[in-house]
Amino acid sequence: YGNVAMGADAMSSATTGNYNVGIGYGAASGAADIGDYNVAIGFKAGMNNSTANYNVMIGGNAGYANTTQTQNTYV
Repeated sequence: YGNVAMGADAMSSATTGNYNVGIGYGAASGAADIGDYNVAIGFKAGMNNSTANYNVMIGGNAGYANTTQTQNTYV
């Protein structure tokens, strides 16, 4: 609900998660539950984000390995 995805495969696996932004190829695309209030901008940024909330991931592969950590900034 309230998600924005722009780019090939951006948020492609997402089935749950609210108020997220995924911009770029594969941004926030690796998990079904992508958490809430996350921003992932860049090639595969936030790729494996799962149930993590309030994160900002900017740049290629930024926050790629984050799965459950909350309130972080990755650049």
